[in-house]
Amino acid sequence: MINELLTSIELCSDYCSEFPFAPNDSYPEYPFSDYSQSPNPVYCSIRNHFKNLQLDIDNFGTPKWNPLGEFDLVNKRIVIKPNWVKHYHPFNENIWSVITHPSLIRVILDYIYIATKGDCEITIGDSPVQSAEFDKLLEVCKMKELQSYFNSKGLHFKIEDFRLERAICEQKGGIIKTMTLSQDPEKYCVVSLADKSSHSEIDWSHNRYRVTGYNKREVLKHHRPGHHEYLISNAVIKSDFLINIPKLKTHRKAGVSLSLKNLVGINCSKDWLPHHRQGTKSTSSDEYEKFYLFQWLGVFCIEWGQMYKNILLRRSLILVGRMFWQIHKLIRRMLHQQYYSEGSWYGNDTIWRTCLDINTILFYSDQNGNVTDNRSQRKYLTILDGTIGGEKESPLEPTPIAAGFSVSAFNPAVSDFTAARAMGLNPDKIPIIKNSFLKRPLPIFDKKPEEIIVKSSQKKLNTKASCVNTIRSFEPSLGWKGHIELIEDPSDK
Repeated sequence: MINELLTSIELCSDYCSEFPFAPNDSYPEYPFSDYSQSPNPVYCSIRNHFKNLQLDIDNFGTPKWNPLGEFDLVNKRIVIKPNWVKHYHPFNENIWSVITHPSLIRVILDYIYIATKGDCEITIGDSPVQSAEFDKLLEVCKMKELQSYFNSKGLHFKIEDFRLERAICEQKGGIIKTMTLSQDPEKYCVVSLADKSSHSEIDWSHNRYRVTGYNKREVLKHHRPGHHEYLISNAVIKSDFLINIPKLKTHRKAGVSLSLKNLVGINCSKDWLPHHRQGTKSTSSDEYEKFYLFQWLGVFCIEWGQMYKNILLRRSLILVGRMFWQIHKLIRRMLHQQYYSEGSWYGNDTIWRTCLDINTILFYSDQNGNVTDNRSQRKYLTILDGTIGGEKESPLEPTPIAAGFSVSAFNPAVSDFTAARAMGLNPDKIPIIKNSFLKRPLPIFDKKPEEIIVKSSQKKLNTKASCVNTIRSFEPSLGWKGHIELIEDPSDK
């Protein structure tokens, strides 16, 4: 029985170091004969998540236990959505603070096999940042080896790069050109939310929509009054069941990157995604808080440079823009002043709308990409990978943090509310989470946070989500620091 009010928290100390990440314990339902010589806490924690969520609970502890059988997966289309944002850590820190560890995917595939005996269609995919090299990402995650392993067991899956285009970047990160990855129109689906978009509330400012590093004209094609559309992977649109496996991270623009934010990766073109609105808070925009001349000049030159196809003119304008930016940063540092850029601060009122729009599409679009007033039959499960998380300047430059816990639920709003509190952050002050509980025509979650019940194998963690205490404190990014931390009631200790 699927109960969206349930969420699960499990402690998980480390990842299994031994490929193919088999369990090291002999579980009665385990369908294969190979076992790991190394501890595999992830396998145990996910197994406990399924138990906590009451999946096939009557058969738990027996060879008949089939937790994912509750989702009726035989002959169905399944999408597994990890966080594969980038193939390396820019400062050579732990890569598992950036992307989902493959041991979680292994466990999920085992239980899909138990539920289907291979009679299903599985796609594992994501839309990394435009500069990411997908083959290297798969190499880091040993996905080709995992694919071969499961092929030998009779469970087959596709691995798909959902991106429409990949960017070719210069050394400093600026985009020189883009290359199309697929000409197949069947790979993508344009989904329109029209006036049901969360952006409809701010249609009056649509001309200010921006995506850092992209031509503003492109995003404005897809977002204007009464017209809000996204390019979604057809594998997701055609799916019957989506399993979301995000990383537990803070986020410079959204505050946190959890289940709700991770679904940005089912969108195939980043320049269809409003990230912020150009201008200052005083002009009802959210790119930065205060007007500074050199910052404005820097943004202006770079923005115009991105609109030119002539490489020489493009690079010249971007170079001038960067010079203004350096002057701006030098002045702010000399004056010991905090400053924000690209919507990377607590005042960002745009990115949460984009994220909730994509979640709305997942829950309310049919398999032709038509958004209806009724929740679709597409089923959903999320398992947050927080064994090693990312704090501070996430999602691309995280500081690794041994968080040591994971969260699972049937609804992303439920998992993210619970996970934020366990991270020492206040979900009521994080727009992407707070607004996922809004009463709207197409709600993400239509009940109150106070109704969410937390289950765990650790008795001290069994409580209401609104009472979850910090398990591991995450430090927010600079633009959010001091604004979203959780202040716990001493009486709760």
